[in-house]
Amino acid sequence: MRQAPGILARGPWDPNTVQAQWRPEQFRPPQSATEAADVALDALRRRGSPSHDGLAARMVDYEVRAAGLSLELQPARWALRLLPQGAAQSLSILCLVRRADGSWLAGRRGRVARVVGGPLGASARGGSVEVDENPADAMARELNEEWSVEPERLADRSPGAAPERAGAAGSARRGCTMARACSPDEEHDEFAWWPADVAAWPEHADEPAAPDGRASVRLLGVFRRLVTFGRLEVVSFIHSGVYLALLVCAFALGKPEPATFILGLAHGLIWIAMSLVCIAAARERIIPFWLALVVAVLGGLGPFAGDDRFPRRKSPQGPGNLARQ
Repeated sequence: MRQAPGILARGPWDPNTVQAQWRPEQFRPPQSATEAADVALDALRRRGSPSHDGLAARMVDYEVRAAGLSLELQPARWALRLLPQGAAQSLSILCLVRRADGSWLAGRRGRVARVVGGPLGASARGGSVEVDENPADAMARELNEEWSVEPERLADRSPGAAPERAGAAGSARRGCTMARACSPDEEHDEFAWWPADVAAWPEHADEPAAPDGRASVRLLGVFRRLVTFGRLEVVSFIHSGVYLALLVCAFALGKPEPATFILGLAHGLIWIAMSLVCIAAARERIIPFWLALVVAVLGGLGPFAGDDRFPRRKSPQGPGNLARQ
């Protein structure tokens, strides 16, 4: 059941009253969501962020009962939680931590580990729910793993849906806990204790985390859809046609104007654009790096070199299969 953004129910519930029922079958997303998850996961790997893929929880449905909260969960690929529109309704837990004096824990994930960026935040603790795990147990586990916190008291506040947030796509859970002390793991680069009075928090406390990773993931997905080996090959042949026409005008027809100027300008612009696109395509393993180098270095003087190497590179491997190499 797809949930609209917002708070779905309000507690609090004791962790012992939170029940999780797991479906045995794994969630099968649309092919487009799988491909988008591959792109998002690759973006994390390229910047050195934790990118271990596997299975985690998605929330199928929920029910508030007199005895507590009941959640229907299902295994789903972990990388689907990186998608900004909640393709799998992946379940994440978010937790607010307080000390005995009432102060609030604010933390920030390091730049490398960060899925979404931003300053210190009071809801920085959390993570995914593992298969066959109760979300209430997941909250305690994440607190211990990330902050070495042993909660004195744990309460489940409310399930919510946040499909617009990359890194916590789909349904999210919030909680509150009391803790004596904490020690952040290597994925966090800063933390502080904010005053018990929320009105005394820093000015940036209400600012949402900047989705810096989401924009780059979207751009990378668009680039991979638009830039393919076959399209680069076609543009390379067009470039050679323009260059050939320029040579004819310059040496056989006596440099007629404005044809010579227009062809020269077109040749230069196409060469610059092809060089930049091919270098980016090589970084994304759409074409080999040596081929991008040939286009960038020799394309300005003679794009026929690129034309020759495009079909030679493609023929032994099969059409358009370079991304798999």
